Amino acid sequence: MVKWQKLSFLYLIGVIMRIEPRIVTVNKEMDCLGLKTRTTVKTVYQDLPKLYDRYMDAFRKNLITNVKRPWEYISLSQNYDKDFSWDYYTGHVITKYGEIYGDLVKFSVPKGDYAVFEVRCKREMFFGIKVGMIKKYIYTKWLPGSGYEFAGYEYEYSNEDMKKKGSHNVDLFVGIKRKQLS
Repeated sequence: MVKWQKLSFLYLIGVIMRIEPRIVTVNKEMDCLGLKTRTTVKTVYQDLPKLYDRYMDAFRKNLITNVKRPWEYISLSQNYDKDFSWDYYTGHVITKYGEIYGDLVKFSVPKGDYAVFEVRCKREMFFGIKVGMIKKYIYTKWLPGSGYEFAGYEYEYSNEDMKKKGSHNVDLFVGIKRKQLS
């Protein structure tokens, strides 16, 4: 691919931008109800669409009770292993736990410090690519030079207002802690 074609593609999917996070502290865990899978770098692009479809089917059947209004949606990644596998949860923030149906699971977003990166994508077909490119930047460029280290979890956050502005708008919250001086 010649240089101008590559730049045109990157512009099209919206990755030509300056990526600088805001640092926030989440003081309270967020309780969620959703589904969980164990995924890997090799299978993530097959696993997640299936998980989302199963979750949305349960949501349409009103099996997700006590959803916070206006709604908030979380996809949490944690419990990373050396074999590049991790637990992936997806679901809505809820006001309280009620009856839990089928293979739905409770999960909570950890409180703590986060670097928050905005992910805005106009075209659905490029959303996964864009998230992947931003994560690669975070873990190979931003984090090593930031004065922070990865706390072991991250989550994608969306809500009703963000959805109104575009269906593929999420904030990526990367759990961080200050690097220890050697």
